[in-house]
Amino acid sequence: MGNLQLIAWSASSGSAANIKREGSVSAGAVSQVSATKLAGLGSLDGRVATAVRNGEGNLQVDVWDFHNASDQVTRRSTLVGGAVSEVAVKTLRHGSSLNQATRFATAVRNSEGKLQIDIWDVDANGQLTRKGKASASAVTSAAAKNKIAIGRWDDDDIFTASINADGKLEITQWAVSESGLLTKGDLATTGGEVTEIAASGSATVMRLKNDDGTFKLINWRIINGQLVRHGENEWDGKVTQVAATGSVLSATRMSDGTLRLVKWVIID
Repeated sequence: MGNLQLIAWSASSGSAANIKREGSVSAGAVSQVSATKLAGLGSLDGRVATAVRNGEGNLQVDVWDFHNASDQVTRRSTLVGGAVSEVAVKTLRHGSSLNQATRFATAVRNSEGKLQIDIWDVDANGQLTRKGKASASAVTSAAAKNKIAIGRWDDDDIFTASINADGKLEITQWAVSESGLLTKGDLATTGGEVTEIAASGSATVMRLKNDDGTFKLINWRIINGQLVRHGENEWDGKVTQVAATGSVLSATRMSDGTLRLVKWVIID
């Protein structure tokens, strides 16, 4: 277990494109980390949220502001929840500036071994308020990487992806009200076992539990109130780790240690 370190970076474009390290800050001991950007355009100023499993094994949620002109990273607020063993976070409402209210969701494997999702509001001053809370079925206790992820169709319609007790991908639809309350919708599972998952936009990416560690992407849609697999793709090649961002860029670590990036276009 190490300490949390948050680092701000700026990126320039054009012929002299480069990435520059800006301000940083260290916090307490953590064993798992997930982060999401809440507010700010460009790379000058911004606000982010981190969801971690802290040194006591509990969920800890923090809001941070970064100001790259002065190389400062400042914690605005923090809240601690119950015991968890897996964490994920996703922005639901993004602000173009720091003086706008924002919203994000966390998903965890709670002390009962079940999937739990919470909605958090952040005001213009960066102060946290915990809103809706709901739970779903069991998440695997096996030593798998990245057992939980969050995807979204829009601000109020999201889904959780988790590896269930049978080792299979489980997708749960959630509706978020204006007040932050959660309503559970449809549920879908896949046939084969998986060992790692990630989500971005409306898609999930995963590593299948087979001899080749096959990569698979599934795009999800809600049609007539039901979760529907709306396009999928896979390849062999002994993938050992998966991640995803944007809408949709997948990043995989291949068995030879090389990085493979793929930009996917979702066609409705």
